[in-house]
Amino acid sequence: MTHTAKKQRRANQATTRTDEACVLAGAAPDRGDATSGCMSSGQRTAAIGQVIDDKYEIVGEIGRGGMSVVWLGRDVRLGKMWAVKEVRPNEGGERGRMLRQAIIDEANFMKRLDHPAIPRVVDIIDMGVQLFVVMDYVNGQPLSRLLARQGHPFSQEEVVSWGIQLCDVLAYLHGFVTPEGERHQIVYRDLKPANVMLRDDNQVRLIDFGVCWERAGGQNNDGLAVGTPGYAAPEQVPAGSDAHLTSDVVIDGRVDIYALGATLYSLVTGHVPKLVNDEVGRRTISFEMRPIREWNPGLSEGLERVIVRATQTDPARRYQTVVEMRYDLEHYERLTQAYRDEQEAKVAGFRHRVLGMAGCFLCGVVCLGASAYVRSQSHESLMREASIASIESPDGHAASVAEELYTRAIEADPGEVEPFEALINEVYEADGIFSHAEEERWNQLFRAHESSLRASDGYAELCFDAGVCYLCFYGADGVEVSVGVGQAALTNAAKARTWFERVLEACGVRGSNERDGVPTFDKGAQTIDDADVYAADAYLRIAEFNDLKQRAAREGRAAGDAYQGFWVALRRAVRDSDGYIEGVRLRLYLIAFEALAADDVLDGVYRKALEDGRVEESRDEAQELLSCVEQQVTSDEMRRFAEAPSNRDVYGPIYAQIADNLDVARKNIARTYDNPVARGEGDGQPEASTDSV
Repeated sequence: MTHTAKKQRRANQATTRTDEACVLAGAAPDRGDATSGCMSSGQRTAAIGQVIDDKYEIVGEIGRGGMSVVWLGRDVRLGKMWAVKEVRPNEGGERGRMLRQAIIDEANFMKRLDHPAIPRVVDIIDMGVQLFVVMDYVNGQPLSRLLARQGHPFSQEEVVSWGIQLCDVLAYLHGFVTPEGERHQIVYRDLKPANVMLRDDNQVRLIDFGVCWERAGGQNNDGLAVGTPGYAAPEQVPAGSDAHLTSDVVIDGRVDIYALGATLYSLVTGHVPKLVNDEVGRRTISFEMRPIREWNPGLSEGLERVIVRATQTDPARRYQTVVEMRYDLEHYERLTQAYRDEQEAKVAGFRHRVLGMAGCFLCGVVCLGASAYVRSQSHESLMREASIASIESPDGHAASVAEELYTRAIEADPGEVEPFEALINEVYEADGIFSHAEEERWNQLFRAHESSLRASDGYAELCFDAGVCYLCFYGADGVEVSVGVGQAALTNAAKARTWFERVLEACGVRGSNERDGVPTFDKGAQTIDDADVYAADAYLRIAEFNDLKQRAAREGRAAGDAYQGFWVALRRAVRDSDGYIEGVRLRLYLIAFEALAADDVLDGVYRKALEDGRVEESRDEAQELLSCVEQQVTSDEMRRFAEAPSNRDVYGPIYAQIADNLDVARKNIARTYDNPVARGEGDGQPEASTDSV
């Protein structure tokens, strides 16, 4: 039975959930009006001191819900603490059996999910009368309770931080890949403050997956009108609905975007949906979402813009992906009219300077050229002018004449990819440095026209080129090579992440095949080369590496999968790098060199190989990768490229950092694989763990 079919069956049962959102993740539920739905005191339940299935000792009660008790359990062998949810449906007969099966179905569904912000279900124990679901213990409280207790809104900095974290987990759900390599969008459908747990370290966890829907096969919806009024998108719970949707209603990730916007609205304003009686005595929801600065003028205009766009009634006017929303949340301070006016003033001032210079030469050929510059407003003429204009910034930070002209060409025809490509390839990459100032102008321009660009068949290739620009050229003006072996390239690679995600999304990537792990996809109308899609998949894994590693560390989990995914992707990228220009190849080799020379990266690769019983194979891979990097970097071709007068300032230090330190990487490989005693006894892999009590 599919997860969708299970949800249909459960909805038809019209079950009522009281505090299941808190109970599921191990938090004590609010006691206000839940007593009527709690287990009868006459029902036998587990007890403190009892050992469940010879594995989990009950050490305390966490909370109670309508048909469950959540206990704090200790693994008797490992000493690890878990939340043990005991389920005893009050209903008997067939209804009780179906309720019980629905809970098992949900637990089995959650066992497929693997994200740091989603509590893991690790065991399901069916003892006949009693059913126990063992999951991560989240030592925290729901945001709804914290908001009610403190009696005032949270700070916008806190809310933005939580919003970014929730975007990450929604992006995982919306891009979920099955073990068979198929991409199934999981729509959560019930995002609200009560379903977001906050830990002491300010990290959030998403709980209660009871109404989520796994969207596959081109279905518009599963027929169910589910969600929490006030937070649910209008198309999700239409007025007058009898818990069913018509087949033409599209339920996709945009309903989660709406709910996230509504959730951020409540957290930053303190206003939440409330049950009230209308004029004729009917119970209805009261929740007026006014612009947040009407409640508090001190809030950011940029955050207001994000929330307003996310909560548009028309799904087409919302953010279309959580990746877009996440970017704006990260840069919400720039989404203000004052910031835009400042940027426009800078552009206008530069334009005036250019026109003033042109006015000084209104004679002869120069006069004709200046007149042509002023009169030529068409896209084609602007592109021609830009192709021969100077790419040098007048002060090292402001836009060059070429960049200004390409920007005007974009404004003349916003849906045309060509001027965007020219900005990347002919301006930003031309000097080997993608500066912070250039990044700001690029992102502002791209965001303004992304909706138009998405309709172009060159959109995926543009995003790929932008990702490569970030991966290989971003921040080069701030790289300190004098500090020796470091991880500057690995750190900068994280900036490329969203661009490669856009590539895979545009090309309909469904997952990776089992044979060699390369992506399976259907590009549709996109003109991008297959090789670039493969490269985007590899580069995305490289860009995600530090983030995945850090998340695993925060969770107390082993980061073996992050190291393995990075290792496979890096080797594939280096292997397939011959077709790229020298500058791109050299920076990719820098990433490979840093991975081989940095103790922590190679140590993580080693530990994962030890865990999988493939140490010798891993050693051969490391030596093969180093040999490839050494062969490429020390070739006459690469040496001449790095020492060329036009390249030596940017690429010379990078070339020297690799070529002069190959022995460092070689010794690190030997130290890692030939001296396992230094790694400690056993496999050296930290015990998988979650939050402490």
